[in-house]
Amino acid sequence: MLNIQWLTSREIVHFAAIMLVFRLALSEQSAGAIGLFQTLGLLNEQSQELYLVMLAASIAGGITCALVLKPDRVPAIHAMALVCIATGAFMDSHATNLTRPSNMYLSQALIAFGGMLFLPPALLVGMTRTLQRGPTFLTSFFAVFLFTQSLGGLMGSALFGTFVTWREKFHSSHLVEHLTLTDPAVAGRIRQLATSYGRVITDLQLLNAEGAALLAQQATREANVLAYNDAFLMITALATVALIALILHALYGRLRLRLAAPQPAAAN
Repeated sequence: MLNIQWLTSREIVHFAAIMLVFRLALSEQSAGAIGLFQTLGLLNEQSQELYLVMLAASIAGGITCALVLKPDRVPAIHAMALVCIATGAFMDSHATNLTRPSNMYLSQALIAFGGMLFLPPALLVGMTRTLQRGPTFLTSFFAVFLFTQSLGGLMGSALFGTFVTWREKFHSSHLVEHLTLTDPAVAGRIRQLATSYGRVITDLQLLNAEGAALLAQQATREANVLAYNDAFLMITALATVALIALILHALYGRLRLRLAAPQPAAAN
């Protein structure tokens, strides 16, 4: 049922690579913004309006794609989709511990809109090339498509989470090394945080220990926010590199067509 030779051909490998990059870029939405809000202690109920904005943007992207989609416009549509994803991810990279779902309406809407712009043209190109081979190749094509979507989603979440964990350790070590009790600012911050327990804890050492624990929690939270910002920048870089590769590929294709076109005969 599967044509292994065709599955390993250049055009299918290229299609699979495009779909994997697309799924990796969209992990910013599924594992990035949602993970950031969970780190900040926000519940799903507090993100319901954000989900509605993302749904509306996805519907708008699908309608827009249906209105403008033509085979010769596929590279331009893909470029616009990558611009939306890169822009949205870059906007999210400026998050702080005060960021709330309402602050990400525009950025997440851009990513959702770009996601719906990207997928239909890719399917159009893949289906067109498959049908040119014959209907017997449809099974192989759908196998590639489902494989890239499933694997890309899992890889995106895993890589995003791993990158966030790695950067969180880096930022934590950087922040902690500057938190010394000999620093008057740090000591003052500990005393300020400890005042919240002043009515229930009378022991001065325990009080200072609670203040230090609260300060450590705040440092960990800040390290997580910085780690997610780094991950958002990574998605921005990925989408930007994909956009540059798309532009170069389109220019190369036009150059090949121009060189392959028959030259007019010279006048005698």
